[in-house]
Amino acid sequence: MKKESGGGTASGKTAFFIIFAAGLIVLALYLIKMDHVTLTGTRYVDQEDALNMLLPEEDRRLSAVLYHMLLDPDQNLLFDSIKIRPSGIGKVKITVEENPSDCLVHLSDGYAVLNRNGVVVDILPEAPEELTVLLGVEAKGERYQKISAGDEELFYDALTLAQMVRSSGIPCETIVCQKDDFTFVTGNISIRFGSQVNAEEKLAAILDLYPSLLGLKGTLHVEDHNGEEEDGKYYFEVSH
Repeated sequence: MKKESGGGTASGKTAFFIIFAAGLIVLALYLIKMDHVTLTGTRYVDQEDALNMLLPEEDRRLSAVLYHMLLDPDQNLLFDSIKIRPSGIGKVKITVEENPSDCLVHLSDGYAVLNRNGVVVDILPEAPEELTVLLGVEAKGERYQKISAGDEELFYDALTLAQMVRSSGIPCETIVCQKDDFTFVTGNISIRFGSQVNAEEKLAAILDLYPSLLGLKGTLHVEDHNGEEEDGKYYFEVSH
C-alpha cells in the first residue's frame, strides 16, 4: 500500500511540474515583447497605418506573432496576402501584397486611389500618371473605406473596365463614364468603347489597332464592334 501511495505522490508531482512549466511558457510567450517590426509590400497604404491594422502595438508580443504564424490572417479589402513571422529575438517581419490599384476618382480634397475592391487606399493632391482617372463619377470616400458613389452601378462598371484596360496593357489616362457609354482618352486619341458588351473583343481590337494610330489625332470607334473583323464596326476618325 505504501508503494502505491508513493507512486501516486510522484505522479501528482510530475503533473504539477508539467502544468507549472506550461504556465511559465504561456506567461513567457505573453510577456516577451516584439519591439522591432518591419513591413514590406505596401505601395499606397501608409506603412504605419498598415502596422497598426495588422499588428497593433498592444499586440506586439510573441504569443500574438505565433498565433498569426499558425493561422495566417485572411486576405482583406486592402491586402491580397498577409504573412506575419518572427525574424529574430524581439523581431517581427510582416509581408503583404496590396490589392492592385488601377484608377482614381476626384474628391473634394484630392484624388482617391482605388483598389480593385473599390476601397480608397490613399488620397493624393495630384493624379499619378500610371493610374487612370475616372471622369463623370460622383463619389465620396475616406482612406481605407469603400468609396460611396452617386451611381453605384456606373461606378462599379467603370471600376471593372479600368481593371480590364490596365490588365490588357492599353495606355489610358482617363475614362469618361456615362451609362453604357465609356470613352478612353490616351494622348491625342479618344476611344469610343460604348458599353461593356463584347468588352474582351473590343479590347483585343484596340490592342491590334493602337500601334498604327501612334502620332495621329482622332477617335477610334469600337462601340459597335462584336468581335468579327469583317463586320466593319470599328474605324478611326481623324481630327484636324
